[in-house]
Amino acid sequence: MTNDYQLIDAEAQHRAHPDTFELPEAEWFEVIEPGWLIKIGVCHPAQPGESIWCRIRHVTESGFRVVVNQQLFCSDLHGIDYGDALTVERRHILAVEPPQLDARKPAWVQ
Repeated sequence: MTNDYQLIDAEAQHRAHPDTFELPEAEWFEVIEPGWLIKIGVCHPAQPGESIWCRIRHVTESGFRVVVNQQLFCSDLHGIDYGDALTVERRHILAVEPPQLDARKPAWVQ
């Protein structure tokens, strides 16, 4: 990837550290849609990693087209910045945040 950055594989991290590395509930991926926020992680050889909140623009069979929704601390290293478009897979997602939990929320959400 650009500037040697890599998206963190959240599923691999969970398998390696199941007691301390949580993933979003699988049910979120059945209802996720454009407008929702997701958190991904990026790492670069020169820094340990950075979490990034992104807004989903498109949901595809293979993943998500997202736009970075925050200013980042290490943009000069990994080259990702506010407003950049990225393509991510489900395995990259650290957290999911719907725009608003309202009457449309899934029954399993408390």
